Amino acid sequence: MPAGWLICAGILGGRNIYSINNYKIKTVMFPLTHIYCSKQIANNAKTLLLYGSVFSDIPVVGIIDWDIMETKTEEFSGYIKKNYPGLIDFAEGLLLHEKPIGIDRFVHGKNGYAYVKGKKILKQIKEYFPKNSLTTAHNFIEFAVEILLVENTPNLINEIKPILKTANDNINQISEVFSEFFNLEIGKTKNSIEEFNNFLLKMDLSSRDKSIQFYTHLINKLKKNNYSEEVIKKLLTESIDCVKEDYYEFFQDVIVKCKFDKNHGL
Repeated sequence: MPAGWLICAGILGGRNIYSINNYKIKTVMFPLTHIYCSKQIANNAKTLLLYGSVFSDIPVVGIIDWDIMETKTEEFSGYIKKNYPGLIDFAEGLLLHEKPIGIDRFVHGKNGYAYVKGKKILKQIKEYFPKNSLTTAHNFIEFAVEILLVENTPNLINEIKPILKTANDNINQISEVFSEFFNLEIGKTKNSIEEFNNFLLKMDLSSRDKSIQFYTHLINKLKKNNYSEEVIKKLLTESIDCVKEDYYEFFQDVIVKCKFDKNHGL
């Protein structure tokens, strides 16, 4: 999901905040939802596979366009399997993000969960975000789901560090195959992947307050605005109220569908 977070810790007014001004973040992403679902779809907790399920959001740092990554993911996965057998788990994880067997098929698009739910909070969102309101509403819905998953699956947030340790152990090969397949300069590619990994490592969704702090700073950077934490908290609370009754059931159903597709080679 365009959705997750790469940030540097800082201090302001005696409390932890997050500065993302040094990152070339283009949009938002929500990695923990992918990790949560991918473990169940694949019945596999291998860290390299889980990293692959998040890596499809690499366009968030601007190294490649979203459309290219989306349309080429399956071919890229096949290329890795053929030429880099040590990265097979990573290649399998890529397929669990969106196409061909991932959860985003059911979350994005006009019939996707995030957009259908986003329409229900659109009036409230438009009050503060008159431009690109539906996309912003979609992102708030995804953020609400991410927070609820963390709150109801306490160990989920602890998945990030071991996943990124494995990612960094394999960063040279991942950078090589990514730059090779997409015809990119390898030094720039590695720098972008390091930026992506650092972004994930520094995210802190350990409490709702810290999550709100993070999202406030991120959205102000992206929107070039100065929204208060109170505004973001208000909209997030409305988003959580919108999804809290059915998000768990929805994602469990999606996991079953993705498992079926995986097991039947779809």
